[in-house]
Amino acid sequence: MGLSIDDLDFKRNKFRVRQQLQRVNGKLTAISPKTEESHRELHMIPIVRKLMLTAVKKAGIDPLTCYKIDAEYSTSRMLLTSSVDTPVDPKNFSRAFYLLISKAGLPRITVHTSRHIAATLMKNLGVPIKDAQRILGHASPLTTQLIYEHADEGIQQQAVNSIGGVLLTKENRSTSSYAPENDSNCYCQNNCQIDSGTPFQGDVNIRHSTNPPRITEVDSITDYGGAGGARTHDTGEPVK
Repeated sequence: MGLSIDDLDFKRNKFRVRQQLQRVNGKLTAISPKTEESHRELHMIPIVRKLMLTAVKKAGIDPLTCYKIDAEYSTSRMLLTSSVDTPVDPKNFSRAFYLLISKAGLPRITVHTSRHIAATLMKNLGVPIKDAQRILGHASPLTTQLIYEHADEGIQQQAVNSIGGVLLTKENRSTSSYAPENDSNCYCQNNCQIDSGTPFQGDVNIRHSTNPPRITEVDSITDYGGAGGARTHDTGEPVK
C-alpha cells in the first residue's frame, strides 16, 4: 500500500519496499516498515512490471528517471491512488480485494492471508527458507517456517507415494547384503538401534528406546530452542 513511484527501478527491474501507510491522527501517513528486514528490494515479474509502467506513464512521469535512491517518506507520488488522486485507504483496498475474489469464485480470505499463501507456495516450489524470508521481509526464518508456511496435503501424498514406490520396486526387494560402515551398532536420532554384527539380509533386529525424543510444542518464536521453546517429550529439556 505504501509503494511510491520513487521506489520503482525499471533499469534494474526491481522495486523497493521502504515505507507503509498508516493512519495517524486521522490522516494517512507514510512511515517506515516495522523491522530492518522489512526494508527490501524485490524483482518485478513481467505482468507486474507492465502494470507499474502503465501507472507511471499515466502519472506523466518518465519510467527511466522515476527512481529516487534518497527519497523521503511521502504520500505525494503513490503508485496506487484513488479516483481523486489521493492515497488508497487500506479499508477501501480490502473492500476491492474482497469484491475481486468474490467475482472470481474464490474463498474469502484477507489480504494478509495472501502472504501465508505465498510462503506456502515458495515452500512447495523448493525455494530456500532464507530467500523466502527475505522476499516476505521477516526478521527471522523461523517466523517464515513456523507461522507462514503451511503443510500441504497434496505434497504429503506425493511424499508417501514416492516412499512406497521406492520400497516396493523389485530392485529394492532383493536380498543383496548391506553392512553399515561402523563395526559397532548404528543409532538414528530417535535412539533406534540396528545390530550390525552380521550383514543385512532383509531381517534386522531393531530395538526402540522406551520414550524416543520428539518435539511436542513450540511456545515462542523468539525462545525457539530456549527456555520457552521446543522441548523433547521424554526429558523436558530444551532442544539444542
